[in-house]
Amino acid sequence: MTALPSRAPPARASRVALLAVVAALVFAVATPWVLRPWFLADDELPASDLTLGTMEDTDLLLNAWILAWIARAATSSPGEIFAGNIFHPAPNAVAGSENMLAHLPVSAPVWMATKSALAVLKAVVFESFVLSGLAMWAFVYFHTRSFAAALVAGAAFTLAPWRVQNVPHPQYLGIQWIPLALLGVDLWIERRRLAALALLAASLALQALASLYLGYFAFLLVPVYALVRLADVREERGRAALGLLAGGAAGALAAAPVAIPYWMARAQGMIPAYEVAAWGDWSFKPWWYVGAPFLHRAGAVVLAIVALDLVIRAVRRVRGAQVLETWRCERALWIVAAIAAILSAGPSLRLPGGLSIPTPYTLLAEIVPGFAVVRGPGRFFMIVLVCLCAIAGLAFARWSAGWTAKRATAAALAAVVACALVAAPRPARTMSAQLGTSTPDVYDWLRDHAGNDAVLELPAAATDHDVVGNRRNAAYMLASTQHWRPILNGVTGHNPPIARFYNAITRRLPDPEALGLLVDVVDVRWIVLHRDALLPHEQALWKNVDAEGLAPVAQIGEAEVFRVTRPPERDWRKALLAAMTGPQEKTFDGISTAPLGEACRAARILSVDAPEVIAMVPVPLPVAVELENESECRWPTLGVHARGLVGLTYRWTDPDGQPFVYPPAPFSPFVATVEPKEKVRDTLVVVPPSGRDGLWRLEVELVQWGEAAPLASRTVSVEVRSFRDEAPSGPDPYPEPPAPS
Repeated sequence: MTALPSRAPPARASRVALLAVVAALVFAVATPWVLRPWFLADDELPASDLTLGTMEDTDLLLNAWILAWIARAATSSPGEIFAGNIFHPAPNAVAGSENMLAHLPVSAPVWMATKSALAVLKAVVFESFVLSGLAMWAFVYFHTRSFAAALVAGAAFTLAPWRVQNVPHPQYLGIQWIPLALLGVDLWIERRRLAALALLAASLALQALASLYLGYFAFLLVPVYALVRLADVREERGRAALGLLAGGAAGALAAAPVAIPYWMARAQGMIPAYEVAAWGDWSFKPWWYVGAPFLHRAGAVVLAIVALDLVIRAVRRVRGAQVLETWRCERALWIVAAIAAILSAGPSLRLPGGLSIPTPYTLLAEIVPGFAVVRGPGRFFMIVLVCLCAIAGLAFARWSAGWTAKRATAAALAAVVACALVAAPRPARTMSAQLGTSTPDVYDWLRDHAGNDAVLELPAAATDHDVVGNRRNAAYMLASTQHWRPILNGVTGHNPPIARFYNAITRRLPDPEALGLLVDVVDVRWIVLHRDALLPHEQALWKNVDAEGLAPVAQIGEAEVFRVTRPPERDWRKALLAAMTGPQEKTFDGISTAPLGEACRAARILSVDAPEVIAMVPVPLPVAVELENESECRWPTLGVHARGLVGLTYRWTDPDGQPFVYPPAPFSPFVATVEPKEKVRDTLVVVPPSGRDGLWRLEVELVQWGEAAPLASRTVSVEVRSFRDEAPSGPDPYPEPPAPS
């Protein structure tokens, strides 16, 4: 191996453009192959093999709906981009998740041409794979002038296994703007042209518009890269720094307007602050970077190249051989990778033995606006991989400095093939998208039926953290792209408060009291019942439908359509809209949600009819509870926001006496006011815990949500069983989030 020669002079723009087109074609050919078979199929979506399984499938359906809604709204009613047709009549529903606005140049034309959510998803995924590879190619080519080295870096980046695994999260696939932002920094430092600052500003803004998470990562770590690169500047360092500061500020200003809907969602109670104790930290431990979790995501090719390069350089140093030159950007890449690895450990690094060391993540959550809502610090591993892929390309350029162009290109193409094989060694499992020719007939009926009345589909979710219910609602959302009627169903990264309120009502239907409350607060016209999807306890509710106010209209395939004929009796619809956009000081029936006085807290839980054995599966179960209001006060129960309402919740304690805290227990509201001295028999929705088999304690609590002390409690013992010999194993070695102590 020879010493690295000085970088070749810039090639003609036409030649660089031709090489870029060739690189793009390579990535374009590889993308359908690594995404086989669903990418070229008419009506298929990939089914997740990751640890979270059903939750990943839910995210895929949700994100496909987001891309379709954003594309449709942008081309027909731009003012409704963040509205959505879900959680009717909630405003700003899209702000519960990512918006992926940066993909509009691709998604909007595809939607206009096809009116297909599946086509839009495929177009965005294809764009993300090709442009991410091309962006990394451009960064490495600028530094090395080596087509082959840049091709290796681009393939390692865009054909990384994590990208194939993360199709359910297309917001993370559009990560091409971070390498381009780094390129903008280097172009400015070396050439001082305004076009470089424009590239920097546009890349930062577009990265934020492609993914809020990655946008935060870019605005945090691209400045670190710039500071390290500025250390190499010998002339006019101040001017160089001011230019980079101006470029970063311009990018922030360009992206800032999109933050407004999210600030509104935070004020409306949709987006909570990041609470480690309640949600787990989803961290990525530093030692995982040298183990299976990172290998599973990064792939063996890039890690082998980087590791081999480090070994070769170390051996040459030990032997006293000529030290190979490094590229000017390498030190900055290594520093950014190290910082990203530290941040990926989350607010604190828990070492073996229980020792906890705080990280800078906590400080960032305190001083950076909005950063406290970033729930997944482990996703910083993506930035580590950005840097390592660039470093791999630079290493390949070092090795191939003395090779012929044909030899270098042949080796690069072999690396591309290796990356593709590692990323997708086997075809993905698939599930039906139920779009296009596979659309269930009931959605054609809704599309063709006159009017734009709201629809409720059942069964839906029963409570918070309802894995099965969220998957149902996500499927209804994607199906709604066939008719675009407003629907009461919905699921987002952060559900609006109305979701819990709807869950409390819809899980009780066709109960007349629940139906009456529903029509009093929202103008719903159609209820679509998917009887084949009902769980056993749901089948019992719908066994004989003879509810006043529900008129059977049609049996369409497996779906039954009912028209809601019951008129509203209470004028609460304006109150519902007001509660979704502001504070809730009183319930719909005028009872204050302020903390109950001591005289109003007298209560007893008379009985809890919990089953003797519960399966350790994330399927919410209704548990009958009888209680009594022993006070002379009417309790507040009917409202959109949970805070201040009286309802039921619970606590699990495992056989060893340890509390189960993740996920947190949901709140089960009532659907009627509890009068003084009234005895009430209702249901608490319980999500079974996970852990070891045995006798668990279920402590049922009657609470005013938001107040620490319960009004009453009662404890029963329940045997919780996994009903399997051992936990299922999958290809993903990334552990589930730990339950904080």
